[in-house]
Amino acid sequence: TARGIWQSVSFAGVMTLVELSGLLLIVGLGAAYTPDLTRRLPEVWSGLDGAAAWVGMAGAILLAFFAFTGFEGLANIAEEVKEPSRTLPIAIFLTLAVVTLVYAAVVWVSVVAVPREELAQTAAPLSLVFERVTGTSPAVITAIAIAATINGIIVFMVMGSRVIYGMAAQGLLPAPLARVNARTRTPLLSTGLVVAAVLVLALTFPIEGLAEASSRITLIIFAFVNAALLKLKIDRSAAPAGAFIVPVGVPALGLATSLALLASEIVLRL
Repeated sequence: TARGIWQSVSFAGVMTLVELSGLLLIVGLGAAYTPDLTRRLPEVWSGLDGAAAWVGMAGAILLAFFAFTGFEGLANIAEEVKEPSRTLPIAIFLTLAVVTLVYAAVVWVSVVAVPREELAQTAAPLSLVFERVTGTSPAVITAIAIAATINGIIVFMVMGSRVIYGMAAQGLLPAPLARVNARTRTPLLSTGLVVAAVLVLALTFPIEGLAEASSRITLIIFAFVNAALLKLKIDRSAAPAGAFIVPVGVPALGLATSLALLASEIVLRL
C-alpha cells in the first residue's frame, strides 16, 4: 500500500500547508495591524483572576484538545518512514511544539486585535479577526478553513482505513478488510467503510458535538495507552529493540492528565 499511502499523505501534506498558511496569515496581518502587539501581551491573560473565567476555560479545554488530535496517527504510517524509531518521536514532538506555538500566536493576535467580548459572540472568530485587520471580506480565510476541515477528514480516513487494514491483516477483523486493490494498491473496502462512517456522522450530528465526542474518545484511548505503558514500566518489562524509551513519569503524567480532563468535563456538566 506504499503508493496509496504516499498519494494520500502527499495530498494531506499540501492541505496542511494551506491550513498553516491561513493561521500564519492571521498572525502576520494581526501583527501589522497592531504595532504595539508585544506591549499588549498581558491583555491575553487579563481577567483570569475570577472563578467564572477558569470555569469557562475548563469547559473549552475539551474542545480545544480536538486541535491536537491526529499527531498520534503518525504511528500508522511507520512502515513508510525511514528509521521510524528515530524519525517518528522527533516528528511527534516537533508537531506538538509547532501546533502549540502557532495556536498561541493566533490567540494572542486575536484577543489583542478584537475585543474578547466580540470574539465570544461570533461563531467564526478568525473570520472576524481577518475582516477587522484587513477591512476586506473574510472569504479567503473562510476558504482556508474549509480546506483545513477537508484536510482533517482526509487524514482521519487515511489513518482509520490503515488501522482497520492492519487489524484485519492480523486476523483481528474480517479478512476482506485486508484486501488491497491491484490497481490502486490501497485497501478500498477498509477505506470505504471509514468514508461511510464519516458521512453518517457528518450528516447526523453537529460538528461541534462530533469534535467533543472525538476528544472524549481520544482521551479515553490515551488513558488506556498510558495505563498500559505504566503497567509495563512497573513490571519492568523489556522494551523491544530500537524502541523509544520514556521515564515512568511520562505515562503517569499522561494518565493523570487524561483522567483529569475527562473528570473536569463531567463536573462541569453536573
